[in-house]
Amino acid sequence: MTQTVGSLGGAYLDDPRRQIALPGVLNLRDVGGYPVDGGGSVRWRTLFRSDALHRLDASGVATLTGLGIKTVVDLRTQAEADIAPSPVRGRVIHCRCCRTCKRCPCRRRRSRRAAGWT
Repeated sequence: MTQTVGSLGGAYLDDPRRQIALPGVLNLRDVGGYPVDGGGSVRWRTLFRSDALHRLDASGVATLTGLGIKTVVDLRTQAEADIAPSPVRGRVIHCRCCRTCKRCPCRRRRSRRAAGWT
């Protein structure tokens, strides 16, 4: 049975480790602790979700760097990212995560792997 975050109950949502206060960002959360298929859970301080990283100032960027974030998966369109670029340095992947979108970089990588490309 697939569970959604909402079906897990308050213990997961209210965990004090989840919310990370960061000026300029309204919703930075640690995704750690959520159960995964096959047993176990997401390791704390390895996967985060957020809104509006383009609003970060230098201290906010330093805080994210301190969390060890090395890759940002940006779910905005390239046009949106061009208008309000993220100040976070490192690897940035733009992915709309839409299975029907032929331009999605994730979809192209899957297609290339399926065809035997590296």
